[in-house]
Amino acid sequence: MISGRHGRGTIVRKSFLTITMVRIQIMSDLHLEQDESYNRFEITQETGYLALLGNVGNLTFHSEQYQKFLEHHLRSFKIIFYVLGPKEEDAKKVIRKFGERAKGLRDRDSEYGEFVFLDNSRYDLSDENITILGATMFTNPPRDQMFRLDTYYRNELEIRSWTSRQHIEAHLETIAYLSREVDQLAKQDPERSIIILTHHCPTLSSQAIGRGHKPDVEGLRYRFAADLKNQHPWAKAENVKLWAFRGTCHNCDYFEWETGRRIYSNQRGYPGQCRDFKTFSFVDISTYDDPSESVPDRPWTPEEVF
Repeated sequence: MISGRHGRGTIVRKSFLTITMVRIQIMSDLHLEQDESYNRFEITQETGYLALLGNVGNLTFHSEQYQKFLEHHLRSFKIIFYVLGPKEEDAKKVIRKFGERAKGLRDRDSEYGEFVFLDNSRYDLSDENITILGATMFTNPPRDQMFRLDTYYRNELEIRSWTSRQHIEAHLETIAYLSREVDQLAKQDPERSIIILTHHCPTLSSQAIGRGHKPDVEGLRYRFAADLKNQHPWAKAENVKLWAFRGTCHNCDYFEWETGRRIYSNQRGYPGQCRDFKTFSFVDISTYDDPSESVPDRPWTPEEVF
């Protein structure tokens, strides 16, 4: 559910169950490089956790301003989860160094939050019984669309050091990583909820990519979306409660009944692109304080909720 205001709340089911709501702000594609607004763009802090899913700015040309933007918001959030976009692939060294610097700041001043770079990585929110998995992810287009990826990187992103083959290899590596982690968690800690944060979209559903029935003659969707419909950890991964992403220039928030998870994106985009973007919206994830109990298959009564 997308609702609420501040912090962490609880809904108490009388006598046998407490549900804890963990809240996380998620956004992407801030594109602060457009007007170099790194020192002016303010993220309204509504929760303790912030996830930035790529294309925040330009780390190559605006490295100092970019890092100051992140540092500034570490004073507001308990944890910032960070995922790189494909055009930022060359900036991994810079981000890792910033992560080390952020740790030093936090060691010296407890007012700073934790910076977590998610690059085929896992982070456990132990108190909340939630695990966050994150990666850029990339996509796996049909063979006849691979040349379009090469053109995209070379001409539009102006990246000469990255090819369609590397793009697909990185995608396969991430899917293998996510599948292993989700499978391991399902066996070792079946009551733990999982959030997956990626830059690229994991589904070609029109609800997620927003292109309806328009013909995609140029294969544009394969730049930013992968079809994981029949793949683990999209399929047969009940513990994955939320999959958030960016890259589609279309915001979405819906519940997929087939997989039992929320699908979410909150992208600012280029000027005028995503008018429904909000810096203050957040996602609630439910965790059960008493996992030995199950919720009966019936609506809650007013007397049971307070």
